[in-house]
Amino acid sequence: MLVFLIIAQPLVAAETVRVIGVQTLYVPGVYFAPNGTMIGLPSVLRVEGLYPGSGRVYFSTQPLTEVDTQAAARIAALIASIYAGADPLSVDWLVSLTSESPVVGGPSASAATALAMYAVLTGRRIPENVSLTGMIGVDGSIGPVGGIPEKLRAMARVGVKTFFIPSGEEISYEIRRVVEKHGGMVIERVEKVPVNVTALGEELGVRVVPVASFAQLIEEVFGVKPPRVKLTLPSELRDYLMRVALRYMSEAEGNASKAESLYQQLQKSLGGGLDQWVESRLNQSRELLDEARRALQQHAYYVAASRAFAAAIQARQALEVLKLVQLHVEEGVGVLPAARQILDELLNDTESILESVNRTLTALTESRDVNALQVAVGVFERVRLAADAVERSRVLYKNRDVIGALSEAVYAYYRARSAEDWAQTYNLLGRGPAYDTERLRETLSTFTGFAEMLVTYLEKLGVSNEYLAAAQGALNELYAAAEKGLPYELRLPIAIDAITYATLAVHAEYNTAARLYNASRETALYAYAVIASRGVKPILAASYVEAGDETHEPLAKLSYYTRASTILLVLYTLLATGRAPPAIESGEAPETPCACTGTPSTSTVVTSVQGGTVTISKIFTVTKTVTETKTVYTIARLENPETRAMIEALTAGLILGVAAGIIVSIARGRR
Repeated sequence: MLVFLIIAQPLVAAETVRVIGVQTLYVPGVYFAPNGTMIGLPSVLRVEGLYPGSGRVYFSTQPLTEVDTQAAARIAALIASIYAGADPLSVDWLVSLTSESPVVGGPSASAATALAMYAVLTGRRIPENVSLTGMIGVDGSIGPVGGIPEKLRAMARVGVKTFFIPSGEEISYEIRRVVEKHGGMVIERVEKVPVNVTALGEELGVRVVPVASFAQLIEEVFGVKPPRVKLTLPSELRDYLMRVALRYMSEAEGNASKAESLYQQLQKSLGGGLDQWVESRLNQSRELLDEARRALQQHAYYVAASRAFAAAIQARQALEVLKLVQLHVEEGVGVLPAARQILDELLNDTESILESVNRTLTALTESRDVNALQVAVGVFERVRLAADAVERSRVLYKNRDVIGALSEAVYAYYRARSAEDWAQTYNLLGRGPAYDTERLRETLSTFTGFAEMLVTYLEKLGVSNEYLAAAQGALNELYAAAEKGLPYELRLPIAIDAITYATLAVHAEYNTAARLYNASRETALYAYAVIASRGVKPILAASYVEAGDETHEPLAKLSYYTRASTILLVLYTLLATGRAPPAIESGEAPETPCACTGTPSTSTVVTSVQGGTVTISKIFTVTKTVTETKTVYTIARLENPETRAMIEALTAGLILGVAAGIIVSIARGRR
């Protein structure tokens, strides 16, 4: 009776919610057979959007699903929303995936999910003979997946005529079973065989189209060509970065000059390769200064400041080591005491700067405006680097590595100063639009889940590389930050690290960075233009893009562009409050006809019950205001069979959960 009373609350104050569209399409999956080969299997993906909503993604599968499928769908919703111009937290999604595979898992359907969500949001229709495979990235890239030949065959069998695959996987590998007879002995083994997927598609009557980004995908499918934009740093930031660059260039030149003078004075006392170490630092400083000067001439101000900053560090490291030698040789101070003397001065200066910067960080996080947020992310990123370097310096000193300790202390000092420099940019921007902390929390949760998904996915594949280890470390740091109660604003840069490293781990494993970094940049520039059109100057993202443009190594480029895209997605989510999907504005709620299922009829009105259970509150159809006491389960009547089945499962779980909680409470009361 008590359970009934809790669940059977009177239902009043209903809010109308509509189904804005449904998309159904075939997507491929693979099943690992007992003999080690893969078998391609068709799955049916169905995506339904409910408006207004709160950005929830409800995932239903037949049969079971793995967590990575659901986490990928949440990122798919973010990418679809920014390209559709909709508020990502204004729509709830009902996603179902039906497959013949025993377990549905992996993020390979996430690009298809994003495409279906985009179609729903914009009122477009996906052609029924189109399918795709690929992992959607937070940077909008279509990432690599396995089993493409098997997936292509599965799609050909169900009548697909156009099949999109991740760019760079035109030559893919298929696992084949090989049986060899040697006399009376039969040997069975599996081997990887390269397959030209494009040629295979021609044989099967399927056009295979490689795509690198979500922007390319919607252009191919719908003819929608997102605008290509050129990065332009805000004038205030350009002027400030130029001043910072000139300051560090002057400092580097001064440090180098002092170091060269001491080097000449102490050269005879420099043995054991120390002379070569000093010369190497000074040479690197000179090269970096030349790069800074060239960057200034090319108006690449962030790059100029970064190169000048690095030049100052290299020259200062040489200078401090030479000071150590001077104290030891000319004043007779022991090596360890001399190092301790220099370290104390450097670390005290560093900690003094960090104390001041941390006070600024507190003010920025309490400001709750988007300009303060992007500045806080940049500042805290540098604070973390400085703090880590301080700790490394102390450990190295304890291990009697005085050269390493001094080098890390110099780096820590300059990193603290760079945090101070970045904090000053808030004065250039001024206060920006306010944001809702709950929106930031939701976005942080989505990013954390996506990073966890990528890490788990790679671990299951047996991947082991430095980027995966860094992603795991960032996730552990993120969990620790949550336990400490660190503000969401300061957890965000850690989450960005986790996503970036996990993304790099994927592309390092598949060797796809060189093919995809332009796609990542494309998304960053598009998002940059969207944010700028709302009157906000995304300076942190702009600095990342410029740094990526001036870097030549593909993974380094991808790192910068991924960071830019991630912070821009955050800003977009915070700024897009109340932006209705274009499908709502046009009044359309199309459902894609698909030969893959008997598509159920779409319910046109869904009612949200205020004051009910949040998880399922926006999935009821109630024909009138209900004042008498009835169970939620009884009045949940939906015209759409698939939607109804999903809600029945959610409601049954709620009832069981409440009942279990009451039983546990009673049991505890008896103890």
